[in-house]
Amino acid sequence: MNLTQQEKEILQSLLDHPWFAIVQKLEEEAQNKLGKQFLNLDWNDPKKIEILKMNQIYTKARQDFFQNLKKWAIQVYENEFKWF
Repeated sequence: MNLTQQEKEILQSLLDHPWFAIVQKLEEEAQNKLGKQFLNLDWNDPKKIEILKMNQIYTKARQDFFQNLKKWAIQVYENEFKWF
C-alpha cells in the first residue's frame, strides 16, 4: 500500500491515541463475554448455538480489523527506515 507522508502520520496518531487503547479493552471484554457464553451454552438449544456462531463471526472481524491496523502501521514504520 502506498501512503503519503501525511497518511502515515495520521495512521500512527490513530494507533497512539488514547481511545485506541480503550477500544482494544472493549474488544477484550467482548471476547471474555463470548467465552463465558460458550462455557454456559445449552448445546441442545439450536437458537443459542446459532447466536454463538454469529458472535464468532463478529469477533473474527474485529480481530482482523485490529490486526490490519497494526500490520499497516508496522509496514509504514519499516518502510521509513529502509536504507537500500
